Amino acid sequence: FYPAKFLLYAIYFNLGIGVFNLVPIPPLDGSRILTGLLPRGIARYYMQLEPFGFLIVLALYMSGWLYRVILPGIHLLCRILGIPGLQV
Repeated sequence: FYPAKFLLYAIYFNLGIGVFNLVPIPPLDGSRILTGLLPRGIARYYMQLEPFGFLIVLALYMSGWLYRVILPGIHLLCRILGIPGLQV
């Protein structure tokens, strides 16, 4: 048991949650940001995906695409913060 390694994994976990929350799939927070940037008419249609958001996230997770989106975000934040990169 290494306390420093445990702390590092806790940091990776929190970065992963933060990056996941910024994925622009309704109802995640990233979709709120994207909705604010889109024109009103398009944003209205985009937010109609919200009832299916959980299924979209589940499908992305099961296919492995969600991992491909989150991992580069974690690596980028690790570089910015000066934290050793996640070894996969």
